[in-house]
Amino acid sequence: MCGIAGIYNFSGAPIEPNRLARMGESIRHRGPDDDGTLIDGSFGMTMRRLSIIDLETGAQPVSSEDGSVSVIFNGEIYNYVELRASLESKGHSFSTKSDTEVIVHLYEEHGAALANELIGMFAIAVWDAKRRKLTLIRDRMGVKPLYWTRRGDEFLFGSEIKCLRAATDIPPEIDMPALDAYLSCQYFPFDTTIYSSVRKLSAGHLMTIENKSHSIERYWEIKFPDAPIDIGEKEAVERFKEFFYKSVQRRLISDVPLGAFLSGGIDSASVLAAMREISGSTVKTFTLGFGSEAPGYSEIDSSRVSASFLGAKVNERIASAFDISENIDRILHHFDEPFGGGLHTWFLSEFSSPHIKVALTGIGADELLGGYQRQKRLNIVRAFKMLPPFARKAAVAIASTAGLRNNITKLNRLASASKNDIYYEWISVADESMKNKLYKHSFYSARSSNSLGNLAASVFGCDLPSNTDDLISFLELKTTLPDDFLNYTDRMTMAWGLEAREPFLDHQLVEFAVSLPMNMKINNGVTKYILKKAMSDKLPLETVRRKKQPFHLPIGIWLRNELRPLLEKTLCASELASEKYFEPMALRRLVDNHISGSSDNGWLIWSLLLVERWMKKYT
Repeated sequence: MCGIAGIYNFSGAPIEPNRLARMGESIRHRGPDDDGTLIDGSFGMTMRRLSIIDLETGAQPVSSEDGSVSVIFNGEIYNYVELRASLESKGHSFSTKSDTEVIVHLYEEHGAALANELIGMFAIAVWDAKRRKLTLIRDRMGVKPLYWTRRGDEFLFGSEIKCLRAATDIPPEIDMPALDAYLSCQYFPFDTTIYSSVRKLSAGHLMTIENKSHSIERYWEIKFPDAPIDIGEKEAVERFKEFFYKSVQRRLISDVPLGAFLSGGIDSASVLAAMREISGSTVKTFTLGFGSEAPGYSEIDSSRVSASFLGAKVNERIASAFDISENIDRILHHFDEPFGGGLHTWFLSEFSSPHIKVALTGIGADELLGGYQRQKRLNIVRAFKMLPPFARKAAVAIASTAGLRNNITKLNRLASASKNDIYYEWISVADESMKNKLYKHSFYSARSSNSLGNLAASVFGCDLPSNTDDLISFLELKTTLPDDFLNYTDRMTMAWGLEAREPFLDHQLVEFAVSLPMNMKINNGVTKYILKKAMSDKLPLETVRRKKQPFHLPIGIWLRNELRPLLEKTLCASELASEKYFEPMALRRLVDNHISGSSDNGWLIWSLLLVERWMKKYT
């Protein structure tokens, strides 16, 4: 696990070592154990290493015998032992025991197509000195990040945006369509960032840079078949369990202590059960909870049920609003841009990092196996959509007197949305009427005229599934998962020099799961049906039957109480850094209405608060 960065100067001017040094130093937290640099005239790359596998000889960069191919990478290759054996049978010689050296020899065999051979999480940089060619590769599911920018005659890349800022001046121009998207979903989707000039390499893509130009191509995609595979329930459960246990086993490879992040649900409990069974040893678990000021949010009691049943060693931490106010600017520093989620992972990582260096998580099960009940609620939307317009209008009016206006209004929006837009309407914390009140006219008119659903269609093209149920799963796996959940998991764990691994996101398991019929995922109202069938004899009944509870911080409650001083100081100040984009009086009304309890816009307000603090520091 590492952080990587580099510069390619197309003018031919030599790379200044101090610029690479600044890039590496900016991400020291990602790799506190070691560093390495390669400079080859007009190209240079550097890395910071968190030692997980091959502690003695795993330093990077790693080069071929003749020095013509060099590699740095962030992540883990779980099938590197098998790949190494295959390469040795073809005559390749190895001088280390690391997974990095496998990538070097795979490039010699396959070129950029080496990505198809890998099972793991990775952001890879391969320098081909003979061709003066740089190849960047990001893993299939987007577990590890990779950012890039083109500044005049230079191309720069890095694991975090701060790498780029450390080596060059990033213009402060805001990507306004991306900022608008952030205000909808609390993250920057697709390949966007808050900066107009900085982009992400998308999951499952590779990039080649040579001859003063760059090109991007997709090497892997999630494919929902036109028709699901014909398979019986018993066989499906057995095959799912086989893929899942194999994935967990791969992610137990480590030369350093590892443990598990444990919530109260079945996802992380299943990972823990598999870890316990495969390793045959006690697993350290780490759980986050909240105090009495946030009833119903803490998962400690539920997580204790699974931990006790599985004989795990329990470590618990209670997070408070004080922790948030004390750490908000540090957290923003590690994100490099406003970001609505991830706070719970910051606290989990902070208190687990002294004990372990690797943490397995349950991330991805909900997106893969229909865990959010969106498919169930889609039936309600379909029924509402069949109502004539006057009936919908009457329902909204009736709901207003019953205190259900927000729910019915959102249902009305969902019923009116196009197939591509319905998912983003679901997750949006700011609808169009809210934006019309909040945005300055110049910002409102400068946004993209395309909805997020239309943008997704343009990004993913004809690969969008035709079935609405599959489409929702696809968009969860392709946008919310890599751009939100995996993004904050990487950033918050690496802030504390900790590696997170996600067994549910092994691409072989993903390919099998998306081929299954929907009734294997949601069956008679039971979500994640196949996981519950596979693990029912491995977990306590209470955990298997537990109703889905999204793991969120009580941000709305805290903003009304403990975080109110921070909120008013930030968004109700006489001068706002974000005033170019938002109407100050509209912000004030939004805050006042939330504090008074007349509306509940906690996550939207939190997102706006982060924008204001970020702009005050970085623009």
